[in-house]
Amino acid sequence: MTRGGERTICLDLSVPEARDFLSGVMKKATYEWGFKYLKLDLMTTTLGAYKYADPSFNSLKNYRKCLEVINEAVPDDTFILGCTAPFGPSIGLVDGIRVSPDIGDDWTSLKVVFNCVLKRYHYHKKFFINDADCLIVRKAENEDEECRRNCTRTDDEILCYLSAAAASGGILMLSDKLRLMSAEQIEQISYLYPINTEAALPLDIMDSYVPGILDCGVRGAIRTVALINWEDTEKSLEIPLGEGRRRLFSFWDRKYLGVFEGKYCETLAPHTCRVLHITEDGAPGVIGCENEVIPVLDQKFENGKLTFTFIKPGDTVVIAAERVSGDAKLREISPGLFEATGEGTVTLRAE
Repeated sequence: MTRGGERTICLDLSVPEARDFLSGVMKKATYEWGFKYLKLDLMTTTLGAYKYADPSFNSLKNYRKCLEVINEAVPDDTFILGCTAPFGPSIGLVDGIRVSPDIGDDWTSLKVVFNCVLKRYHYHKKFFINDADCLIVRKAENEDEECRRNCTRTDDEILCYLSAAAASGGILMLSDKLRLMSAEQIEQISYLYPINTEAALPLDIMDSYVPGILDCGVRGAIRTVALINWEDTEKSLEIPLGEGRRRLFSFWDRKYLGVFEGKYCETLAPHTCRVLHITEDGAPGVIGCENEVIPVLDQKFENGKLTFTFIKPGDTVVIAAERVSGDAKLREISPGLFEATGEGTVTLRAE
C-alpha cells in the first residue's frame, strides 16, 4: 500500500487473504497462547490516504473491518484495548480505549494525562471503558537499572495521582515492581480496592484547565469527593453539599472535619489534594472509611442498632455517636467519634 508517495506497510482488509492472515494471528495469540488481554497500539497509524484493492474501501472502513475480524477471531472473554485509537470508529468493537497520552515520570505528565481522562468521563461505560494508562507510584528509591521511567513525583503528588486514578473509574493496571516497594506504598495502592468502576463527575470542568473537584457520587450512604490542586500556586476549591447538614471526613489524613451546611470550601497548597467522605448529619453512623479511597458501604440505624458490613477484612471505619458498643474492636478517638475494626457484617449498639 502507498501513502503520500511513500510505501507503507498496512493490511488491506478488503482482500480475503489479509483477513484470513489477521484472523489466524489473533486465534494463535488467544486460543493457542492463552492471552485474554489484547492491547492494539498505535492504531491511528493505519488511518491514511491508502489505496485499497476494493476501491469502495477507505481508511475508516479498513479500520472497522480490522476490528471486526479480530472480534470474530478471539474468544468472547478476550478484552480488547484500543490504544492511540480513534474513539468514534472504535465504538462497539473494543472493550476499552486509552483516553490519554502515556504516563511519564513527573508532575507535568500527570496533569497532561488527567486533563484528558477527567474531561472524557462521559465516554466511560457508555461506549467503552476508559484507560488512563498504568499507575506508577514509585519514587527514586524504588527503582533499579531496568526502570524506563525515573520518577520524580513527591509524596503529595503521589496522593494526587492515587486520588485521580480512583476517581477516573476506569482500568487500573500497576506498573511498579512491587518487591521494590515499601509496605506503606503497597498499602496506599490497596486503598484503590475494591476498584471504583464509575467515572467521577468533574464539577469544575468549565472553570479549570484540569478538573480538580471530582464528585464520585454516593455509594451506600457515603458520598466521596476528591479535591486536587493541579496548579503551582494555592487554590480555593468549593463543593456544594445540598440541603441539610453534612459530616465531612478527610480520607488521606484520617481527620474528622466537622459538620457543614450548604457548601464546603478549602484552600489547598500547590500539588496537594483532599479526599472527602460526606454523610448526612443526625443519627449515629459510619462517617468515613480508612482503607478505601471510595468506599462502598451500606449501613442502617434502627432501634438503637447500627448495622453495616466491613468492605475488607481488617477494615477500620470511623463512627459518629455518643456511645457505641458491640463485638467489633472499638476505640474512642475523641468525644463522639469511634474507630471500629473488624470484618463481615456487624451490629453495634449506638446512641
